[in-house]
Order: sequence, then C-alpha cells, then structure tokens
Amino acid sequence: MRSKLLEMRNSNEPRKANRPWRVAITLFFCGALLCVQSFAETITSSDYIIADTFVEGSDKAATNFGSASSLIIKTATNEKFTPQAIVSVDLTEIGTADKVTVNFFVESVSAPAKIDLFLAYGIWSEFGVTWNTAPHKSDFVTSQTIDPSMAGDWVSFDVTEESLESIDFDGRLNFYLIADQSSSVPTAQITSRDSSKTNRRPTVTFVDHVLSKDYTPPEPEPIEPADSVSQYGITWHFESPHQIGQYANGDFYVVENTPGAGVIINKIDPSWTDANGWDQHGSMANPASGPAERQGFDSSAHHWSANLNIEPTLPASFAAGTSILSARSLSTQSNRPQISDLAILTIVAEAPPANSFRPPYAGTDKSPRGTVEDLDYSILNNLYLPNKGANVPHILSIAAEFNRAWVEVNTQWVGRDIHPSNNQPDYGREIAYAYSRGLLALQLNYTEKQKKALYLRLVQHGIDIFGAAKSGADWVNNGGHNHGRKGVLLLAAKALNDDEMLWYADADNFFGFQEDQQTFYVSQNEIATTNSSKWDPDDRAGPPEPYNESHLGMAEWGINHSSNGNRDNAAWKANYRQNVGASQLGTVLAMRLMNLEEAWNHPALFDYADRFWENEKDAAQNSSNRIRLFTRDMWTAYRHVLRIDAPGPLSTKAAIGQSKRRDKRGMTGSLTHKRPPPPRTFA
Repeated sequence: MRSKLLEMRNSNEPRKANRPWRVAITLFFCGALLCVQSFAETITSSDYIIADTFVEGSDKAATNFGSASSLIIKTATNEKFTPQAIVSVDLTEIGTADKVTVNFFVESVSAPAKIDLFLAYGIWSEFGVTWNTAPHKSDFVTSQTIDPSMAGDWVSFDVTEESLESIDFDGRLNFYLIADQSSSVPTAQITSRDSSKTNRRPTVTFVDHVLSKDYTPPEPEPIEPADSVSQYGITWHFESPHQIGQYANGDFYVVENTPGAGVIINKIDPSWTDANGWDQHGSMANPASGPAERQGFDSSAHHWSANLNIEPTLPASFAAGTSILSARSLSTQSNRPQISDLAILTIVAEAPPANSFRPPYAGTDKSPRGTVEDLDYSILNNLYLPNKGANVPHILSIAAEFNRAWVEVNTQWVGRDIHPSNNQPDYGREIAYAYSRGLLALQLNYTEKQKKALYLRLVQHGIDIFGAAKSGADWVNNGGHNHGRKGVLLLAAKALNDDEMLWYADADNFFGFQEDQQTFYVSQNEIATTNSSKWDPDDRAGPPEPYNESHLGMAEWGINHSSNGNRDNAAWKANYRQNVGASQLGTVLAMRLMNLEEAWNHPALFDYADRFWENEKDAAQNSSNRIRLFTRDMWTAYRHVLRIDAPGPLSTKAAIGQSKRRDKRGMTGSLTHKRPPPPRTFA
C-alpha cells in the first residue's frame, strides 16, 4: 500500500529515491522582443559551510571546540581518544547539481591515513556540541586517503547523492570526518570555517548548479492511502489503509476512514518488549503533563507506569483527537536519557488545512491553533547581526535544533530520563540555552523565507508547551531543570494572536513556570526568614548569606523560592544561580525586543536579568553556566534599544522607567491559577 512512500522528510534513514529532475537544466526568459538563455553554472564557495567543529572524548568529552581554526582528526586504540570532525552544509538555495563535493584544506598529516565520511543524524550546534552531545553516526558515504605530501593541498569528498536527498529534508547535510581505525596516523588537521585565512576555509563545489529561485521541482505525487507510516525509525501499522498527511513541522496525522470509527493500530515498531522485567519501546496516548505524572515509555526510567503503555493492548482503535507518542529505547537500561527517539502520530476526523500546526500532544484538547500562513512576522525585529556576526550561529543550524518535538511529560528533574536524546537536550539549562538562541536569531535581519523554518518550529514548540500547561504542567522551581519553557509559549501566542495561549503566558493567571517562580523582589519576609532558625540554605556552592535591610526591594533569584523560600540565599555564588541566569538571559532580551515584557507580566525576572548581566558580563564565554557570546553580543548591542509603538520599528533611545512593580505572590504554598478564557475557534 505504498507505505514506503511515507518514509518522508523526518526519517532517520537516508533515502535513495528516484530523481528524474537530476539532469542539468537550461532556463529561458522571454520578453517581448528577446529570449535570454540562462545556463546552469559551476561554482565553488565557502558560504555553504554553515557549521564545523570537532569533538573528542575522555577528559575532553564535555568540551566544545566550535571556535577552533583547525579541525583535528585522529586515530587511537581507544575510540574515546579519537577526535572526529563534524560539518554541516546548507543546501536550501540549491535547485539541482550534477555533482556536489565538499573540499578541505589539509594543514598537516603525519602519516598516510584513510578519512571516512559518515552521515550524522541528531541535534547539534557548532558552539554547543561536545563528545557527550554529538549526533549519532549513520551511513558510510565515501572516503579519501591523505598523506604528508598533501599538506598545503586540498582533499575533496563527493556527496552528490546525499546532497540531493538533503534538499528534500531541511536543506542541511550533516556528516562526520573520521580517521579509519586501520590508519596509522596519529593526527591530521584541516582548516575550519573559523580560520582567519579565508582562502583556506572549507568550500562546496556545485557542478552544473542551478539556484532554487530558478528551479521549479515537479509537483509531488499525491499520497495514496497507506497501511503504515514511519518517522525517526518508528513505524505505526494500521489494520487498513488510511489517508496520511503531515503538519507544517513534518509530524504525521492519519485520517479516520469513517467519521467516528477511529483508526485501528495493529502494532508499532520497534515493538514493545518485556525483556526480563525491562519494558522498552513503549507508547502513550494523550499523556498529561505535570511534576507527578508518570510515563509508559521505558520501565528503567523514573516514574514508570505499565498501565500508561498502550502497546500491550494492540490491536486497538483510537478515536480522532488522540496523539500517539511512540518511543525508541536505548539498547541498555538506566541511562539518562533512557530513550533515543520519539515520534508523534495524531488521529484526526478529517485532514487539516495545508501547513497546519500540529495540535498539542499533551492532554485531550486538540483544537486547531492555525497555519503557517497565520504567522505574524511583524512581531519580530530585523536587527543587524551584532559584532559583525562573529558569534552568531547560522540560522539553519539553530532551526535544526528544533526539528523534532521536545517532550514535557514529567516536569520534575526525573523528566530528563524521557527527553529523547535525538530529539532534544535532556537538561533544563541546555533547553534554556537553545530556546534563547532561537528567540534571539528571529530578531535578526534575515528574510522571512530564511526565518520561516526556525519560526514555525519554535511556534510548534510553544503550542506544545501550552498544551502541557493546560493539561496540568507546573515547571517546579528546582535548580537548573525546569527553566526556559515560557518564552516559546509567548512567542507562539503572539505569532498566532491566540488569546488562550496568551492567558497562560501571563504570570498573574498561570504561575507555573520556573522562570517566574524563582525570581522575586526581596521583602521583609525574606529578610526575616533568612535571619531565623527556619533558614535552610543550599550551601553546596559556598557559604550562604542572609538578606538584610540593604537588599530590600532588590530583584533576586532563589533556587526553590516559590515552593521553599527557606532555601533562599543572598550569596552571588549560590548554587545554580549562574546555571539558570546565564541560560535564560537571551530569552529575557528577546521578550524585551518584541515588547512582550508586559504580556509576560513578571517584572522581577526582567529586573533580575539586568542585575545578573552586570555581575556576569565580563565572564561571558561559550561554556556551561556562562553567558554565551551570541547572547553577550546581542545584549551589548540591543539591551537599551526600546520598541516604542509595537509592532513598529525599534528606537535607539535608552530604556528608561524600568518597571519596579513588586511581586504580589506569596513565597511558599500551593500555586493557583485563574480560569482561562474559552478556547480559540476557527471558522
């Protein structure tokens, strides 16, 4: 039933589809008196290399080498001591090419070596990736042998077929360069795109290349009903063929054949198994979200509940309005995270409009939230790249981080267990850093076309955060686990002009985000508490300090402020202060630049961000618990740029009249939320 046709854009496995349009193309433009023939051309350019770095294990497994001027490739007896290069090529402007090669300048080689090129799948960014977070190695593509005589020369790798396939995905080709273990070379070095020697930076050559603006691909074949559909190596099998489609972000939906009849799923691959008491590869339907919620994906992860795993009940019928979340477990138990991949299938009564956003996976409210055509680009800015773009990640590199769904089922620290490693970062700090990068990049002067992939993916993430909040999520203030989520919710709310989502973004209505729960203005309550026998500060990072009268009214942060104010600590080195402050600073700036501070409605966070900046700006670097250089450059250039008449242009006047409205919420006790407005409806 043509189920193979449906192994589409977001599959982990590369495809070898027929491509009748791969021949070189000659284009014509005809005016009233003249026909001009435009021939395809062969070009070589470094502009298409959008990210490159290398990773190394052992004692450097957590080190990022994104700014290195050379890429190191090395063999060793122990793989953990083997540096490996990772490269990303931007192919979004490519219509077709007869041949595509990537070319590297060889700086040094100590002995003959065979360098293998493997495809790389997974989320990574140039200034964030390490050995511990690197994408997984996939199919072998090609290899080249280099030797000491090639120092000062170029080596090229043919990636024609892989490039053509990447055009149909997100336009990004990711690959590893790895020294074959049979090689005797201890070290080879090639020049990276960060080298000051511009004529030695890696390039891409397109033979008989046609720009996509001149190239019109054939209309896609209509998708016939199918009895299965696959994504990220996960396959859902149906009892009978159904109409299949994709939402704007690439996730699949399946349509009931008869309204109200549901869709019968026979099995899901990889199949759920119970191996000596270890349940793995589980699936859940419409999971709720919250700090006490349990999961049915893998029994070796925290908060497992066998009753939530739907796979033992298959075959089973699922009604329209059901989101099926299916996971692939790792091959061993008790890891963090424990699952590698997760895909979402939505059961619908009828096909949604083209380019629709997927409804939230959490909870039972599957109301449509709009389409890509509804996105309001006027809420975004068009600012020059700060510091001449020296520390700005490529927008496609950032967009690739959000290609898949990020899961929020359990919203306590144990939720890390089920943050799928090929979908998202597992830790809150890294989640916050990533969302900060994305929100800031949307404020730069890229075209709407260039922003589109990042914008729609962040909006989809915001819709999912909204769904989680509505289903019961409370991102409990707890160290560095739960911050960073609110910014994309507010972005989605404004982008789609959605009042219900805006309600959840207002801290006076919904006080469920760690960003808000951890920030406050020091009052007599905090002074009294930290000078009493009730004070129980977190002293793991050094001697704690109580508050005194000089701190009164100061914007402050506390590790568990809303749930346990007895742990508040005035010491600047208080545990997790740098972790949280550095990673959420970019989101705060993006909200200011979009004039969303009032919609956020928690001024203590924004005032505290200014204080954090003043204390930490000089320590900025691309490492954990530090203000990243991209954020530093954006803050330096644009913190005091004030939007006067939203959504009009920005003013360069200094921001004045900073709100000093005090936080009216209590320090401890249960968190309550007002009743939200009715759901948004579409004609």
